[in-house]
Amino acid sequence: MHLETDRLLIRPWRHEDAARLLDIQSRVEVVKWLGDGEPVLMKDLDEAHRKVDRYAELSTSPPLGFWAIERVADNVPSQAVMRGLDMEDRGIVDTWYEGESACFVMTAERWTDQAKSD
Repeated sequence: MHLETDRLLIRPWRHEDAARLLDIQSRVEVVKWLGDGEPVLMKDLDEAHRKVDRYAELSTSPPLGFWAIERVADNVPSQAVMRGLDMEDRGIVDTWYEGESACFVMTAERWTDQAKSD
């Protein structure tokens, strides 16, 4: 499967992605969400290459499968939506995988007040 929008590219994992896959799946803060048991961290590049092969085997019937997702452009449109909802922009709070993460928040009280005014 190869699907591209203005902001995202969804495609099969490739062996040249193995180092990135290792980086992603060796982080407990990511892997803890990928299963229903104790997180199992990826240990080395050989394991990442085996996982790329396994993903290919499990992805022969799109859209079912395991796909790499790339950001093609920045996330300015999503940030505009958050500002339009009058959410508080806390700015760049972290860097993930070579990209910056912006944080927008709204308290439950503010959400309720906004819903009452609509």
